[in-house]
Amino acid sequence: MTIVRPLLATSLGLVIITGVVALAAERAVSTKLLSTAFYSAILADNDVYNRIYDQVLLDDGVRDAVEEAIPTELVGYDALIMILRAIAPPEYLRVQAEGAVSDVINYLRWGSDGGLNVEVDLGPVLDSATPVAMGYVQRRMEGIPVEGPDGVECAPGRAANLAESYLAISRGLADGRLPESLPSIAALSVPCRALLLETLYGSPDVFRSLAASPLILESGLDVRTVDILLSPEVQAEIRTAVVSGDTRGALKAVVPAVVKPAVEDAIEEFRNEWLDPWDNLEVIDFLDTTLHGFSASRFRTDAAEVRDSVALVRQQARNAAVFALGGGSLAMVLVFLPSWTMGLRSLGVALVSSGGLTFVCAKVMQTILAGRLGLLVSGASENYVPYSPSLQRLISDVSTSAIHEVSDEIVFVSSLVLIAGFSVLALSYVPVVRRRFRSTGPKQKLVDLH
Repeated sequence: MTIVRPLLATSLGLVIITGVVALAAERAVSTKLLSTAFYSAILADNDVYNRIYDQVLLDDGVRDAVEEAIPTELVGYDALIMILRAIAPPEYLRVQAEGAVSDVINYLRWGSDGGLNVEVDLGPVLDSATPVAMGYVQRRMEGIPVEGPDGVECAPGRAANLAESYLAISRGLADGRLPESLPSIAALSVPCRALLLETLYGSPDVFRSLAASPLILESGLDVRTVDILLSPEVQAEIRTAVVSGDTRGALKAVVPAVVKPAVEDAIEEFRNEWLDPWDNLEVIDFLDTTLHGFSASRFRTDAAEVRDSVALVRQQARNAAVFALGGGSLAMVLVFLPSWTMGLRSLGVALVSSGGLTFVCAKVMQTILAGRLGLLVSGASENYVPYSPSLQRLISDVSTSAIHEVSDEIVFVSSLVLIAGFSVLALSYVPVVRRRFRSTGPKQKLVDLH
């Protein structure tokens, strides 16, 4: 019996260690890896949403890839980043990222009959796209040179040529092209400017029907653009700019009428093809259509397997924690009956050993493995994003932070086990202290009497 008890105690100690490890793992998965707040905090702490605009999208490789995928004469790359940041600011990215993470976490926790769906709300982006686009074009007009000789004589032919030039500029804006130069209005006399207005938009007085048909009606521009340009408010703005000789001001007043229908058509087409009635985009289905080699069905099948594996691991970890830690602790005490003192002492040693070992492993993970994992993840990401060192660094930083957070949870669990172990050890010495106190108590009283 003298040999059997130590052997049983050693075996039960290993069982208790297994239970502590299972408890720490289950806590790390449930409170960290399956928590939306965990990912939200990591992304915010690493300033992910600002770094996307300030670092990742500014990499030369990303610039080349985007410019190859989105060729445009109207928007240069730097301006494109500015527009993206205006319509989808970092705060918007944060809200949508947290919503997407919540969709994934809820699926992994509870599952879904329809499979994994990840949605982002594009309503705010689409609502701001039109005013941002119009403002961008108007700002770009400020940098376009105004050309034209001074002292040009006023003649109907000259006014007609200028009118055609301005209509050509308007049609180009509608197609997404900015002019290289603007024909000067200031070079015209005031009567000639009035003639230009009448040629383009017709006479502003009650005898408009007696004048020639306005050129704007035969311009080929969208009917909505024509209606806006002929509205009293826009006409007043255009006429004020033309009469004062403000070339850029006149064309900037035209921009909303020309750009708005084109942008709204593109938005409406995108809405009809991809969005639900609430302007939500289902990301997985969108990637299935737009990303070469990506399969939504295969991705959802893999996600279902991951969900089932996570559920199985969590259940097994709970069972191990209950039976190995709880059952092993009870068995440790019972093995040494009728000596409760030895049973509690052995249990305390087992708990302290388990908590200490887990604590050390968590600290090793935190101080050594975190940095190496970051390098490993960064290296692996080169297979997918070889042109973006900033994105690789971002992935590395996020991975390192995740390891730190997970190891902190393991440290927390191991600390509780250590406290429990030391408490049980202290409890095991209570009978000894009590016996010693009783044995020395009468002698102390006799000494006091003398």
